[in-house]
Amino acid sequence: MKKIFLAICFIIFGSVVAYAKLTEISDHSAVPQPQTQAQSETPIVHNMTNEALENFLEERIKNTVIEDSQKVTTGSIHSIRSPEAQKAMKELQKSEFQKIYEAALEKVVKPQRPADIYLPETIPQISEQRKAWEKPDFPVIEAVLPDSPEKVLIPAREHIPYLMTKIDILPNGDVKFEETITVVANGEKITNGINRSLPETILLRDGSRQNLSYTFVGATINGISSEYKMSRNRRGYLISPISKEKLNPGVYTFRLVYLAHNLMGLYSDFDEFYWDVTGSSWNLVISKIGATITYPQAGEPLGQVVLVGTPAALSSNWGNIIKLNPTSFGYRSIRPLFVGEGFHIISSLPHGVIQEQSFSDWLFGVIEKYSDIIFSAMSLLMVVVGFVVSGRYIRRNIGQLKVSLRKTAPIMRFLYANRYDAKSFGAFILELYKKNIVDIQQSGDTILLVKRTDNLKHLSKYEQKAMQALFGVSEAVFNVNKNNLVKIRRASRFIEKETRFGMIVFQIKLNIGYIAFSLAMLFIGETFIALFADNLPIIKVLFSGTLMLFAGCLLFYLPVVRSLYNILAKAIGTALILLTLVIMSSVVSLIAVLLILVAILSIFYFTSGYTGRNGLLKPYIDDVVAVKERLRQYRDNILLGKEIANQQANVLVLDMEDEFYSDRKNEYNKLNTIIEMIRKLN
Repeated sequence: MKKIFLAICFIIFGSVVAYAKLTEISDHSAVPQPQTQAQSETPIVHNMTNEALENFLEERIKNTVIEDSQKVTTGSIHSIRSPEAQKAMKELQKSEFQKIYEAALEKVVKPQRPADIYLPETIPQISEQRKAWEKPDFPVIEAVLPDSPEKVLIPAREHIPYLMTKIDILPNGDVKFEETITVVANGEKITNGINRSLPETILLRDGSRQNLSYTFVGATINGISSEYKMSRNRRGYLISPISKEKLNPGVYTFRLVYLAHNLMGLYSDFDEFYWDVTGSSWNLVISKIGATITYPQAGEPLGQVVLVGTPAALSSNWGNIIKLNPTSFGYRSIRPLFVGEGFHIISSLPHGVIQEQSFSDWLFGVIEKYSDIIFSAMSLLMVVVGFVVSGRYIRRNIGQLKVSLRKTAPIMRFLYANRYDAKSFGAFILELYKKNIVDIQQSGDTILLVKRTDNLKHLSKYEQKAMQALFGVSEAVFNVNKNNLVKIRRASRFIEKETRFGMIVFQIKLNIGYIAFSLAMLFIGETFIALFADNLPIIKVLFSGTLMLFAGCLLFYLPVVRSLYNILAKAIGTALILLTLVIMSSVVSLIAVLLILVAILSIFYFTSGYTGRNGLLKPYIDDVVAVKERLRQYRDNILLGKEIANQQANVLVLDMEDEFYSDRKNEYNKLNTIIEMIRKLN
């Protein structure tokens, strides 16, 4: 147990240290700020021809796009600055970015190089957007964009007039992103904020996939801190607002800050950075799009390129690269981006600028990548080890801890013979006789049960139902014969149900400590899964799913008297387990869910073993055997008087009826009558 406790402490300590490390590297106040310096020419990516690069990028982008842009709920509109608005703007108020934007707009309205705009027929929405841009007639509004303190005129319909991403590539390979996104919202689709989709993997040049992970730092709306969360789903990661409060129509500037881990592609002779600044998933037109990248010291790129367009129609003619200082570059699109288009940056650095990953970083990366599987497996291991250690304790200290048990004659029969049978029901009748509730009479072949009282409050619920099955509401005499066999079987089923259910409850009481410990291990493991996934809300799904799996397995474990009910219980249990597997696998991997299921099955396996006849039940079985020895020891005294009425139920369930056979007449001795009743029923 101490080892288990130390292991848990180690996991907690490791997670705290890792989080502290990530928090520390997110502070980049010392990063050099860009200084504008035009670059004379655009370099190409190192060690790759243009044709090879385009083929690779097309495949990479197809596998990196988060989802269909038409399905994104962040907003959708086709918009453009109207010519009237352009003329109204004063030249002195325009920033450099704004001038580039207008030059790009002029090229779109009056294309100078039509061959550079590839619009295949398979993407009709791009053609429709282009037509809308060629004949703009939208109303405009005044707004202040982050790149200029002066007001400018922008389309009044929902779109993104400005998107700028500040990217810092850190020496350890982590990448910090600060995204500034200005949106025009009017309540159509941008209701309570924006959702930012991030990829889960990135495609390397050798065709392999590299898993990404993220640390969310924070978000602001118009400079005010806002509650956002990062969650994980089947398609990747999603940054989304926690609050469901609706935004009023207006212009909003969102700022999202997060770190990406394992994003750099490390090769033998160079390292590579690739990122789709827009994610190709915004369901909005983006008027202005740009980014700055600050590289590590002495890490000026060997080559870099910007590609703009849809995954099937990329072009390097619409990107602009500006050198800001020896380690910082600016990247801009010289035309607006339509729905489904992306802004892709790929850059190669000298090998060694990015530090080689240490073993601890690698180990933490593996744990983070497979956290759900690892912690599920650890929970399973803790459950198994806990039961094994407990089993040794039980074998050494058996009988020291006892749980109270209501030892009815059928229960004693179950402990002694490990079954419920006709003798169990016969012993129930003898106990009714002992309690003076019924009288047992025999005349020749006729056996009668006579009800002596209607006061049954001292009987259990199932015992009362058994009495009602025999005597009904008003009858006082029950004739034991084959004509009443159905009533006898019905009454017997009630007693069997009580016996089996009582044993199950008793076994749960015996194992409640081990079950609680095992479920606690599962819940602790699931908590760490949620913590490593940066998605605490999935704890609700994992916890409730674990309890549902436990309930489904319990339906298999519970013995049901009737075969039809048994089949129905197992069918419901199967459906519940399968449904839960589907629900839980939507937030974690299927392997992790299966490990949790195996852990739950292990709980039932070990608890069943513990309550075996050589386990926790052994002291109670020994008590029953001791009762048998006492009955044998005091046989003669028991047969002499009324004591036989108190002990004959025990005599029957302990298979001692032959030892207590006597020719002497004793009006309280009903053993022979009950044995005859059992024979008649058989």
